[in-house]
Amino acid sequence: MNNFINLLSSFTESNLFFQSFLEKLPCDVSDPRDFCINCLLEMIRGTSISIESLLKKKSLKDSQVLLRPQIERFIKLKKLCDDPNFAQIYINETQGNRLKYIRNAVENTPEAKDNPLYDSLKKVVTKEDLASLQEEVKKNGPEISLWELARQTGLLHEYYLPYRFYSDPSHAASAELDDCFSVTNREIILIPYGSNQQEELPPTLMLAMHIILEAASITAQFKKMDIAERLRKLRVIQGHTNQPDQNGSR
Repeated sequence: MNNFINLLSSFTESNLFFQSFLEKLPCDVSDPRDFCINCLLEMIRGTSISIESLLKKKSLKDSQVLLRPQIERFIKLKKLCDDPNFAQIYINETQGNRLKYIRNAVENTPEAKDNPLYDSLKKVVTKEDLASLQEEVKKNGPEISLWELARQTGLLHEYYLPYRFYSDPSHAASAELDDCFSVTNREIILIPYGSNQQEELPPTLMLAMHIILEAASITAQFKKMDIAERLRKLRVIQGHTNQPDQNGSR
Protein backbone atom coordinates (compact mmCIF):
# COMPACT_ATOMS: atom_id res chain seq x y z
CA MET A 1 0.00 0.00 0.00
CA ASN A 2 2.90 2.35 0.75
CA ASN A 3 4.10 1.79 -2.81
CA PHE A 4 0.72 2.89 -4.16
CA ILE A 5 0.77 6.01 -1.99
CA ASN A 6 4.23 6.85 -3.32
CA LEU A 7 3.01 6.31 -6.87
CA LEU A 8 0.06 8.62 -6.25
CA SER A 9 2.45 11.31 -5.06
CA SER A 10 4.51 10.88 -8.23
CA PHE A 11 1.36 11.02 -10.36
CA THR A 12 0.35 14.30 -8.70
CA GLU A 13 3.82 15.66 -9.42
CA SER A 14 3.59 14.49 -13.04
CA ASN A 15 0.23 16.20 -13.49
CA LEU A 16 1.65 19.44 -12.09
CA PHE A 17 4.58 19.15 -14.47
CA PHE A 18 2.23 18.55 -17.40
CA GLN A 19 0.17 21.61 -16.45
CA SER A 20 3.33 23.72 -16.31
CA PHE A 21 4.51 22.30 -19.65
CA LEU A 22 1.24 23.27 -21.35
CA GLU A 23 1.40 26.79 -19.94
CA LYS A 24 4.77 27.27 -21.65
CA LEU A 25 3.72 25.60 -24.89
CA PRO A 26 3.39 27.98 -27.87
CA CYS A 27 0.23 27.64 -29.96
CA ASP A 28 -0.51 29.13 -33.38
CA VAL A 29 -4.31 28.92 -33.55
CA SER A 30 -4.18 29.78 -37.26
CA ASP A 31 -2.27 26.54 -37.90
CA PRO A 32 -4.69 23.54 -37.86
CA ARG A 33 -1.93 21.14 -36.87
CA ASP A 34 -0.72 23.26 -33.96
CA PHE A 35 -4.27 23.95 -32.86
CA CYS A 36 -5.22 20.24 -32.83
CA ILE A 37 -2.06 19.29 -30.92
CA ASN A 38 -2.75 21.83 -28.19
CA CYS A 39 -6.41 20.85 -27.95
CA LEU A 40 -5.55 17.16 -27.54
CA LEU A 41 -2.98 18.01 -24.87
CA GLU A 42 -5.58 20.01 -22.97
CA MET A 43 -8.00 17.07 -23.15
CA ILE A 44 -5.27 14.77 -21.83
CA ARG A 45 -4.47 17.20 -19.00
CA GLY A 46 -8.07 17.54 -17.81
CA THR A 47 -8.78 13.82 -17.93
CA SER A 48 -5.52 12.98 -16.18
CA ILE A 49 -6.53 15.15 -13.23
CA SER A 50 -9.88 13.33 -13.07
CA ILE A 51 -8.10 9.95 -13.15
CA GLU A 52 -5.86 11.08 -10.29
CA SER A 53 -8.92 12.01 -8.23
CA LEU A 54 -10.56 8.63 -8.90
CA LEU A 55 -7.43 6.66 -8.07
CA LYS A 56 -7.10 8.50 -4.76
CA LYS A 57 -10.54 7.08 -3.98
CA LYS A 58 -9.35 3.67 -5.27
CA SER A 59 -12.08 3.77 -7.89
CA LEU A 60 -10.30 1.38 -10.23
CA LYS A 61 -12.83 0.71 -12.98
CA ASP A 62 -13.91 4.33 -13.44
CA SER A 63 -10.24 5.25 -13.78
CA GLN A 64 -9.80 2.62 -16.49
CA VAL A 65 -12.85 3.91 -18.36
CA LEU A 66 -11.24 7.37 -18.51
CA LEU A 67 -7.91 5.89 -19.56
CA ARG A 68 -9.38 4.49 -22.78
CA PRO A 69 -9.96 7.88 -24.48
CA GLN A 70 -6.58 9.00 -23.11
CA ILE A 71 -4.92 6.26 -25.15
CA GLU A 72 -6.87 7.27 -28.25
CA ARG A 73 -5.85 10.91 -27.78
CA PHE A 74 -2.23 9.88 -27.32
CA ILE A 75 -2.22 7.88 -30.57
CA LYS A 76 -3.76 10.78 -32.49
CA LEU A 77 -1.34 13.22 -30.88
CA LYS A 78 1.58 11.10 -32.08
CA LYS A 79 0.11 10.99 -35.59
CA LEU A 80 -0.30 14.78 -35.60
CA CYS A 81 3.33 15.27 -34.58
CA ASP A 82 4.51 12.75 -37.21
CA ASP A 83 2.33 13.74 -40.16
CA PRO A 84 1.65 17.35 -41.25
CA ASN A 85 -1.28 16.18 -43.39
CA PHE A 86 -3.20 14.47 -40.59
CA ALA A 87 -4.63 17.64 -39.01
CA GLN A 88 -7.19 18.16 -41.76
CA ILE A 89 -8.08 14.46 -41.80
CA TYR A 90 -8.63 14.62 -38.04
CA ILE A 91 -10.80 17.74 -38.32
CA ASN A 92 -12.84 16.12 -41.09
CA GLU A 93 -13.88 13.32 -38.71
CA THR A 94 -16.54 15.62 -37.28
CA GLN A 95 -18.22 15.99 -40.66
CA GLY A 96 -19.34 12.37 -40.64
CA ASN A 97 -21.11 12.89 -37.32
CA ARG A 98 -22.67 16.14 -38.54
CA LEU A 99 -23.96 14.31 -41.60
CA LYS A 100 -25.70 11.72 -39.41
CA TYR A 101 -27.44 14.37 -37.31
CA ILE A 102 -28.49 16.49 -40.28
CA ARG A 103 -29.79 13.47 -42.20
CA ASN A 104 -31.89 12.45 -39.21
CA ALA A 105 -33.32 15.97 -38.94
CA VAL A 106 -34.03 16.50 -42.64
CA GLU A 107 -35.50 13.04 -43.21
CA ASN A 108 -37.28 13.06 -39.83
CA THR A 109 -36.07 9.53 -39.10
CA PRO A 110 -37.44 7.53 -36.15
CA GLU A 111 -34.47 8.78 -34.14
CA ALA A 112 -35.41 12.41 -34.79
CA LYS A 113 -39.20 12.12 -34.76
CA ASP A 114 -40.71 13.83 -31.72
CA ASN A 115 -37.20 14.26 -30.33
CA PRO A 116 -36.73 17.75 -28.85
CA LEU A 117 -32.96 17.53 -29.41
CA TYR A 118 -33.57 17.65 -33.16
CA ASP A 119 -36.21 20.39 -33.14
CA SER A 120 -33.75 23.24 -33.57
CA LEU A 121 -31.99 21.42 -36.41
CA LYS A 122 -35.26 20.77 -38.22
CA LYS A 123 -35.93 24.51 -38.34
CA VAL A 124 -32.66 25.51 -39.98
CA VAL A 125 -31.27 22.65 -42.09
CA THR A 126 -32.50 21.91 -45.61
CA LYS A 127 -32.19 19.12 -48.14
CA GLU A 128 -29.62 21.30 -49.90
CA ASP A 129 -27.55 21.41 -46.70
CA LEU A 130 -27.75 17.63 -46.49
CA ALA A 131 -26.67 17.16 -50.12
CA SER A 132 -23.77 19.59 -49.70
CA LEU A 133 -22.50 17.85 -46.56
CA GLN A 134 -22.87 14.41 -48.16
CA GLU A 135 -20.68 15.58 -51.01
CA GLU A 136 -18.11 17.01 -48.61
CA VAL A 137 -17.92 13.79 -46.58
CA LYS A 138 -17.59 11.76 -49.78
CA LYS A 139 -14.75 14.01 -50.94
CA ASN A 140 -12.95 13.67 -47.61
CA GLY A 141 -12.79 9.90 -48.02
CA PRO A 142 -13.20 7.18 -45.39
CA GLU A 143 -12.22 7.77 -41.78
CA ILE A 144 -8.92 6.20 -40.70
CA SER A 145 -9.43 3.60 -37.97
CA LEU A 146 -7.64 3.93 -34.65
CA TRP A 147 -5.96 0.58 -35.31
CA GLU A 148 -4.49 1.97 -38.53
CA LEU A 149 -3.31 5.13 -36.77
CA ALA A 150 -1.68 2.99 -34.08
CA ARG A 151 0.03 0.91 -36.76
CA GLN A 152 1.30 3.98 -38.59
CA THR A 153 2.68 5.54 -35.40
CA GLY A 154 4.25 2.36 -34.01
CA LEU A 155 1.79 2.29 -31.10
CA LEU A 156 -0.03 -0.99 -31.72
CA HIS A 157 1.18 -2.17 -28.30
CA GLU A 158 -0.88 0.67 -26.75
CA TYR A 159 -3.90 -0.31 -28.85
CA TYR A 160 -3.85 -4.07 -28.28
CA LEU A 161 -3.15 -4.14 -24.58
CA PRO A 162 -4.53 -1.20 -22.58
CA TYR A 163 -7.00 0.21 -25.14
CA ARG A 164 -8.63 -3.13 -25.98
CA PHE A 165 -8.29 -4.33 -22.38
CA TYR A 166 -10.35 -1.38 -21.10
CA SER A 167 -13.13 -2.01 -23.62
CA ASP A 168 -15.15 -4.13 -21.16
CA PRO A 169 -15.53 -1.52 -18.40
CA SER A 170 -16.19 1.15 -21.03
CA HIS A 171 -19.08 -0.75 -22.64
CA ALA A 172 -20.80 -2.50 -19.73
CA ALA A 173 -19.68 -5.93 -20.94
CA SER A 174 -21.11 -8.90 -19.08
CA ALA A 175 -17.57 -9.91 -18.09
CA GLU A 176 -17.63 -6.94 -15.70
CA LEU A 177 -20.25 -8.72 -13.57
CA ASP A 178 -17.40 -10.75 -12.07
CA ASP A 179 -16.09 -7.53 -10.52
CA CYS A 180 -19.32 -6.83 -8.66
CA PHE A 181 -19.53 -9.85 -6.36
CA SER A 182 -17.56 -12.27 -4.24
CA VAL A 183 -18.42 -15.73 -2.97
CA THR A 184 -18.05 -16.36 0.75
CA ASN A 185 -19.16 -19.63 2.35
CA ARG A 186 -21.04 -20.43 -0.86
CA GLU A 187 -22.95 -17.16 -0.52
CA ILE A 188 -22.83 -14.51 -3.27
CA ILE A 189 -22.17 -11.07 -1.84
CA LEU A 190 -22.37 -7.87 -3.86
CA ILE A 191 -19.29 -5.67 -3.48
CA PRO A 192 -18.26 -2.20 -4.71
CA TYR A 193 -17.45 -2.44 -8.42
CA GLY A 194 -13.82 -3.47 -8.93
CA SER A 195 -12.92 -3.62 -5.25
CA ASN A 196 -11.81 -7.23 -5.72
CA GLN A 197 -9.10 -6.14 -8.15
CA GLN A 198 -7.18 -3.63 -6.07
CA GLU A 199 -3.91 -5.17 -7.26
CA GLU A 200 -4.62 -3.43 -10.59
CA LEU A 201 -4.43 0.04 -9.00
CA PRO A 202 -0.63 0.47 -9.32
CA PRO A 203 -0.37 -0.60 -13.01
CA THR A 204 -3.41 1.52 -13.87
CA LEU A 205 -1.77 4.51 -12.22
CA MET A 206 1.53 3.79 -13.98
CA LEU A 207 -0.23 3.77 -17.34
CA ALA A 208 -1.91 7.09 -16.59
CA MET A 209 1.51 8.57 -15.76
CA HIS A 210 3.04 7.00 -18.85
CA ILE A 211 0.51 8.71 -21.13
CA ILE A 212 1.07 12.25 -19.88
CA LEU A 213 4.87 11.90 -19.80
CA GLU A 214 5.02 10.41 -23.30
CA ALA A 215 2.57 13.04 -24.57
CA ALA A 216 4.87 15.74 -23.22
CA SER A 217 7.90 13.97 -24.68
CA ILE A 218 6.66 13.64 -28.26
CA THR A 219 5.28 17.19 -28.21
CA ALA A 220 8.57 18.58 -26.89
CA GLN A 221 10.42 16.73 -29.63
CA PHE A 222 8.05 18.18 -32.25
CA LYS A 223 8.30 21.71 -30.79
CA LYS A 224 12.06 21.41 -30.16
CA MET A 225 11.71 22.06 -26.43
CA ASP A 226 14.22 20.64 -23.97
CA ILE A 227 12.46 18.91 -21.05
CA ALA A 228 14.73 15.86 -20.93
CA GLU A 229 16.07 16.30 -17.40
CA ARG A 230 12.64 16.87 -15.87
CA LEU A 231 11.22 13.86 -17.69
CA ARG A 232 14.13 11.70 -16.61
CA LYS A 233 13.44 12.42 -12.94
CA LEU A 234 9.73 11.73 -13.29
CA ARG A 235 10.36 8.50 -15.19
CA VAL A 236 12.63 7.02 -12.53
CA ILE A 237 9.63 5.83 -10.54
CA GLN A 238 8.41 3.97 -13.63
CA GLY A 239 11.75 2.33 -14.27
CA HIS A 240 12.24 4.43 -17.41
CA THR A 241 15.95 4.88 -16.82
CA ASN A 242 17.01 4.00 -20.35
CA GLN A 243 18.70 6.96 -21.97
CA PRO A 244 16.35 9.57 -23.43
CA ASP A 245 17.32 11.78 -26.33
CA GLN A 246 17.77 15.52 -25.90
CA ASN A 247 14.00 16.10 -25.95
CA GLY A 248 13.17 13.31 -23.56
CA SER A 249 11.99 10.63 -26.01
CA ARG A 250 12.69 7.04 -25.04
